[in-house]
Amino acid sequence: MDTMESLDVRSTVRSDPKIQSATDAAHETTDKVARAATVQVDRLRGGAHDAVEGAASLVESACASIRSRPLASVAGVLVVGYLLGRLIKH
Repeated sequence: MDTMESLDVRSTVRSDPKIQSATDAAHETTDKVARAATVQVDRLRGGAHDAVEGAASLVESACASIRSRPLASVAGVLVVGYLLGRLIKH
């Protein structure tokens, strides 16, 4: 009998059905977790994309409003600033 053959534990591990079953279960669990994580990452990516688009739309809308009525916009900001200043003082 060859000494290398007697030291090779891998062949014993592969032939043991309990170890093979545990290995298969571990692989299956890993695959399930990976699929669930992928779904969540895709969902979050979509939500972040929607939030960025919403913010860009809001900025464009505000810019358009300010361009169409610059004096009213400046007056509104001054009034809001004055009111906030009064609230903070008290």
